[in-house]
Amino acid sequence: MLVTSARAVEASDLETLSRRLGRTPAPEAPAAVSELVSAAAPADQAAVATTVVIAAARFHPATVGPCVLAAVRAAPQVADAVILAASEARPECLRSLVSTAAAADSPAGDRIIISAERLFPGRAAALEREVAVVRARQLLGDRIFLVTPRALPRQPLPEPSPTREPDAGSPR
Repeated sequence: MLVTSARAVEASDLETLSRRLGRTPAPEAPAAVSELVSAAAPADQAAVATTVVIAAARFHPATVGPCVLAAVRAAPQVADAVILAASEARPECLRSLVSTAAAADSPAGDRIIISAERLFPGRAAALEREVAVVRARQLLGDRIFLVTPRALPRQPLPEPSPTREPDAGSPR
């Protein structure tokens, strides 16, 4: 890993950050990510952010979306690196990551959505659909669930109409 700063982040430092996040309870992982990325020197933020997001994916897979959001809120310039790191660590998490970003409804969330669509153009349509679903749920709230097949009144099926049998002498 190439890091250009006055004090380059050592591999042992990154391993320490990874272990620290591993000891953090899952609900507190996004706050720990934000704290670690904010505390890093500006030149080291990308390395620290990718390390802690990969650690979050390994130790707390359900928190990848909130951890990426926390890292991007702490340092918006690391969005691309963090999204790539998260998608490499957990390839199946990209849609949930975008869903979390859309639900956040913040500049950091918008930045994640734009970066993900740019980095993964083949999946852009699926990601846009995910954003649309999340935003529709936010807009409609519980009303989106009011019209379900069970909620519709059951109506009896119409009686089948009697069919006429063709006369033997009439042409078809």
